[in-house]
Amino acid sequence: KKISLIAKTGVYDETKKILQLNKDVVANYNNQLKINTNSALYNFTTEKGEGKEKIFGKTDTGSFVADSFNFDKKESIINLLKNVTIINNDLKLTTPQKATFFNNEKKFIATKAIITKGKDTIKGDVVTVYFKDTKKFEIEKAYSVGNTEINSKDKTAYANKGEYIADKGIITLYEN
Repeated sequence: KKISLIAKTGVYDETKKILQLNKDVVANYNNQLKINTNSALYNFTTEKGEGKEKIFGKTDTGSFVADSFNFDKKESIINLLKNVTIINNDLKLTTPQKATFFNNEKKFIATKAIITKGKDTIKGDVVTVYFKDTKKFEIEKAYSVGNTEINSKDKTAYANKGEYIADKGIITLYEN
């Protein structure tokens, strides 16, 4: 994987092995994902990083935004924190709290999340989304646990759990 980083200013602390980037930070992953923020920190020893300012990401077919982020390169996990929105074509995932992306498992887990596709929505306390293609944010299936609410064709249904299979467009509710 090729990652390029660009910033207007940056400081590397050789003893701590920490790189601090500031002002117009751009990260480009394999020319497939471009991320912009105003500051970012990366620890070469722990292989963890973070940014406490708004982050914007863009792929060929999708985008995301969040108030801040952190990541663990070893575990291949990225946390998008507060006011998260992920968009792909007519699909949108939003959460005011947190969305964790597990790259190795091709899944997102989001709290207090809403997934919208066209006029249909699924809401839940914890929503797990599995992707067919992570670079395009293409959903394979989604599960909701806790206070699940489904809105489709001017009808609303409630349950403790819900499941959405994207290819078939089927939503199933459990424990309602």
